[in-house]
Amino acid sequence: MADSPLRIERPLSPHLQIYRPLFTMMMSIVHR
Repeated sequence: MADSPLRIERPLSPHLQIYRPLFTMMMSIVHR
């Protein structure tokens, strides 16, 4: 059971770092 949250938290860290720049680019295009 402790492996479930740990497995999700691990990929979430790198995913957020990659999504952060993606969100900024998308916002820039939408803010156009």
